Amino acid sequence: MTWSDIKKIGFFLGLYFWVFAAAAQVRMGDFLGSAMQDPELEVLSKQINYLNKGQYRLAPVRSIEFRTQNSQLGSGEQQYEFRLNPANPWEIKYTNRVFRTQQMALSLEKELLFKALLEKRYQVVNDLLYLNELRDIREALIQNTENQITVLEKQKGSSFFDAEDFVELKLEQMEEQVDIASFNFQVEQKTKDMQQLYPTGNKTVPAWRYAEVISLPRLEKLVDSLLHTTLFSTRLAYRQEKVALADYEHALQKANINPGFIQTEYMPYRFSESKNPMGISMGVTIPLFNPNKADMAQKKLDVLEAETKLTLEKQQATDEVTNLLGALKNYLVQHQKLEQKIASYKQNETVSAVNALTNNNPLITLKFNGQLLKLRKIQVELKNEIYRTYIALLATSDLLNQKPLINFLSPSLQPL
Repeated sequence: MTWSDIKKIGFFLGLYFWVFAAAAQVRMGDFLGSAMQDPELEVLSKQINYLNKGQYRLAPVRSIEFRTQNSQLGSGEQQYEFRLNPANPWEIKYTNRVFRTQQMALSLEKELLFKALLEKRYQVVNDLLYLNELRDIREALIQNTENQITVLEKQKGSSFFDAEDFVELKLEQMEEQVDIASFNFQVEQKTKDMQQLYPTGNKTVPAWRYAEVISLPRLEKLVDSLLHTTLFSTRLAYRQEKVALADYEHALQKANINPGFIQTEYMPYRFSESKNPMGISMGVTIPLFNPNKADMAQKKLDVLEAETKLTLEKQQATDEVTNLLGALKNYLVQHQKLEQKIASYKQNETVSAVNALTNNNPLITLKFNGQLLKLRKIQVELKNEIYRTYIALLATSDLLNQKPLINFLSPSLQPL
């Protein structure tokens, strides 16, 4: 077997394992889309389905009574009565409105809960993106420190050797080794968070990278275009329904009055008196005094509270979007400046100048590369803040859960 054959076999084995690993990895879209089947939504779904059956509808009759009496306790003077108490038509009307409005409010509450569950998954994805990128840089920094120590050990006895640098690097190496445990714990906790949200998925940590998600220039353009659409639609609609619900509950208490009765009477003893044994009577309630005033007052307070929350929600939503948008723009500007700074340091002229000034000392080159890695670490931290703020902005403005659902981290904005 020739060396060429060995290389071909190695290539195909590597390709096979890469494809297998990619197939085993949890797809980002599948993980985000799992929010639609989250168990927390089940309670609200059951409540909505129950109200769909119309179990709350009142009958047109409040009650039916059969009565009998004997006014003089004499034999043969028994009297029979059949009383019908009709329901208050306004009570029927407002009961229907209360539960239809409550059904709508529950649907909007479910949508808000779904948005929160979806945002939670987005933030887990962002945390894993950040940790995966940070792992690469940490490993490069650890390797760079080890290389510097190796170079210094070889330079012992020469003019290049610096004992203080050597001690400092050894201490830095110890700190890096201690930090590994803390970093691994973060990765482990975030993996557990993902497994709890997506128990049917693969148990390994997804190897997601920033190169797989929407680029920052595209992200900025997308945000600018989205903010011209309708914002806070779900949040405000929910608060508006809560105001309507409180209004109808107040009206229901106001209408909760027994309207009266209709009664038929049968008096068989009147046959002996040659009189009609049948009779009829009715009564109408005159609502001069409403017995539900205490409940009405409480419901009126609920109306005022709901109206206040609606007003505050409008202002709060506007302030949140303004603050998040300002923070996002600031992070993007900082990232752009840092990117330009890193690019300028990487230029051949800069590297050549450093080598010339240090007589091509490999230790100085390694230190230079170490500083670039630290700048890259800051760059990754900025990216983490950018994507975190981007997701929070989409959620706050009710764009994250707009239908049809979109994977806002996908470069092509694929549907979920």
